[in-house]
Amino acid sequence: MITLIFYLQHMKKTFYPANVFKGFGVFALAFALFFACTQEELNLIDSSSSSGDQFIALSAGPLVDPVLVSGNPFCADLSISYELTSGKINYEGGAFQGTFPAGFTITVTDKKFVSWSYTDPTGKYCLDGISIIVKGGPNANVYTYGPGIDGDSGLRSPDVGVGNIADLSNLSLCYNLAKAPVAPEVEGAEECYDEDLVLRPTVVSVEEGAHVVWYDQETGGNVVEDPILDEIGSKTFWAEAVRGGCVSATRSPATLTIWPLPAAPIASQDEVEECFEEGLVLDARHYVSVPEGVHIVWFDKDGHEVAHPTLSEIGSVTYYAQAVDENACESELTPITLTLLDCPDEECYNGETAWAANGNAPGSLRYTNRGNWATYVAYAMKTVNVYAGQNILVGTATFGAVVDGMVKITIELDGAKFDEDAGENLKIQDYAKAPSGNPSPGLFAHKFSKSGTSAEVWVPANHFYGVHIDALVKVECAH
Repeated sequence: MITLIFYLQHMKKTFYPANVFKGFGVFALAFALFFACTQEELNLIDSSSSSGDQFIALSAGPLVDPVLVSGNPFCADLSISYELTSGKINYEGGAFQGTFPAGFTITVTDKKFVSWSYTDPTGKYCLDGISIIVKGGPNANVYTYGPGIDGDSGLRSPDVGVGNIADLSNLSLCYNLAKAPVAPEVEGAEECYDEDLVLRPTVVSVEEGAHVVWYDQETGGNVVEDPILDEIGSKTFWAEAVRGGCVSATRSPATLTIWPLPAAPIASQDEVEECFEEGLVLDARHYVSVPEGVHIVWFDKDGHEVAHPTLSEIGSVTYYAQAVDENACESELTPITLTLLDCPDEECYNGETAWAANGNAPGSLRYTNRGNWATYVAYAMKTVNVYAGQNILVGTATFGAVVDGMVKITIELDGAKFDEDAGENLKIQDYAKAPSGNPSPGLFAHKFSKSGTSAEVWVPANHFYGVHIDALVKVECAH
């Protein structure tokens, strides 16, 4: 019989919802108890005359069917041995003439129907089985519950005659208490996000004979069969110890946390090139940034951590920056390539004014024959020389055909380049007739800012052009 009780309770906790267990398991328990006790032990009276289907009675009344017992039995008369009892407490004038043990709440409706519940006031014990003797008329109904049930309603006295329920005359509680298990010791977990990561709480310890049931709330809530976390965020599960029909008075929390990964370091340059010179050190740390509270760990191409991601000799090296946040979560890698080139000797330049000449010799078609050597060009589809400092050949100017009233002029410098610091370093003025007097390039109509050694510009078609260039002319460096 004890084995059957444990088995039914195990089915309730493990396989079946509570309402199914209450409707079927406990009925089976009462049925087993009925046949486990002899006719003589309980002085049973034939109750076959009672009407109504037992399953209908279960759904409409108490969780268990009563066993009808003749006379006014005591707890000691029952076949099940109980350690504790309330004794017989009479019910007279609509009230009990005595006090029930602490933790029990008993209510009576219409002097016939009894409801009961038990909550241990210390939180240290739980019911480990109870029989309630409901006496009325010449007989009594005995309702027997296994571990794990701590309340019911619809209990009543036996019938007197046909269809008449006797008024309640006394009530006896026969019960055992078991020490409730303490809440289990559990641990949560926290990890940085990974695509296949699944976290579960760990049960560190639980009392002997008890097992753990997980919930989604500290009190009440829903049972969680498999408490897991597999996405970024945090979730707390609550562990309750269960032994037989007893549960721990409290639940232990276990928090699971999956931290997001920090963003990869941001590189202002992913490739840094400089010409080698003695004492120059390229440092990859100068080219990446991370938010406040995040630090960078550097690695080489083989995955070894590097304290100083630098380069100080001719060659190239790639370092990898990884952001690590306060939770020790690591970002993806950001590569930075440092290169020191074996560059040619330094080039030196002097700033010069250059003018397009009318042909292949300096000085032809000067604006004025006195002092100023500036020259202009008579338009034709041709290429002319460009001279700096009056007679230093630094390139050519090519005049194209007239297209829709415009002429393309192409400048090609050799041994010189446009002086970018001068701003508008290419100035052109077109003339209908040959100009004279000292020119003022700052007042020329067509101004351009160019870089490097070549340029193409379009200007209105006309008969003459002044083409002025602010140039840097290569010279030998002074040592």
